[in-house]
Amino acid sequence: MPIGLGTVSTAGVAELIAKTYDPIFTSLRDTENTLKKYLFPDTTEGNDVIRWHIDANDTNSVRPVSEVELNSLIDSLILDTTTGNGAQVGAKFLTPNLHAVVDANLDIRHMVQTTMIGAKQLAAIKGGKDSFANILTRETEKNMQDWHRAIEDYLLYFPDSFRTSAAPPVPVTAIDGLGTMLAVGAPNPGIYGVRYDLYPEFQPYVNHAAGIARSVSIALMQDMWNKLQGGQIGSTQRYSNTDAILCGAAQFTAYGNLLTAQRRFTGHEKLDGGFKALDFNGIKVVSIPRFTANKMLFAQKQTREGDKAFEYRILKNYDVADKSDNIVGGILYIATHMANALCKGRMQQGVLTDLS
Repeated sequence: MPIGLGTVSTAGVAELIAKTYDPIFTSLRDTENTLKKYLFPDTTEGNDVIRWHIDANDTNSVRPVSEVELNSLIDSLILDTTTGNGAQVGAKFLTPNLHAVVDANLDIRHMVQTTMIGAKQLAAIKGGKDSFANILTRETEKNMQDWHRAIEDYLLYFPDSFRTSAAPPVPVTAIDGLGTMLAVGAPNPGIYGVRYDLYPEFQPYVNHAAGIARSVSIALMQDMWNKLQGGQIGSTQRYSNTDAILCGAAQFTAYGNLLTAQRRFTGHEKLDGGFKALDFNGIKVVSIPRFTANKMLFAQKQTREGDKAFEYRILKNYDVADKSDNIVGGILYIATHMANALCKGRMQQGVLTDLS
């Protein structure tokens, strides 16, 4: 049975905590500069498994024809590839093609946090300034900091293995990080259930040195820029429109040092949220705290269709259950959160890695 403490009953502890958790995590009102705030600014309600379509081999040829050939097409009543005049005309001009799409999907992950206010602690707060309400408030605030840090750590997980495998998060049940969202290795099953060997255009562009460290340079950044703006995989053009270049403090400083000769003319801006930014080709270079030290992410925040390229999808926002009946003399509650993060516009993203 729930414990009564003076005039404070713990029967509604779960409801009280849930009301505190829910609005804060829905609006993501964390106070630090985080990848979550910059790249995943909003949460979106999702389903058990999130499915969407991505472009695949999206080329339907436009073919020039002569006037005679055009008239032949116009005059053909039977546009069939096996009979009549259509056989000759159809074989030459009317080979059908589609702007094909492939299904991708994202599994929702389940995050759990348990908190206990023990019997001895409860016995010590029967009145005075450390009342039950104060203890509960402080514990809930600390818990929310833990949630923010944990989710940020998951999102920042970006090991070098993304070049050779699907780079699953650690543990594999955790929210997907950049290393999973932008993986280019392991063609089967790939990422989001899409096979790279069948759909190479689903891969981001990666400039690497096979694990050998090298210094960041303007030439490397220009290569990344050029590949994203006009690079082609098979018959598919990237057509990237990079919004920001994200990196950690080390590469932010290294890039700034490349501009020493122009330092007095170099743009340096403080963005909303407190992020500091330099410029590269008019694009902001942003330092993200604790971002993987040897990488730069050339990010495009929207897909070509206008959707958000990076999304944090929630199936069920923080549900808090009171489990006090299962313990003796204390209060135990469990907060669960069902969500995951994904990148839709993978082909428009670029990763410069193996930086010293």
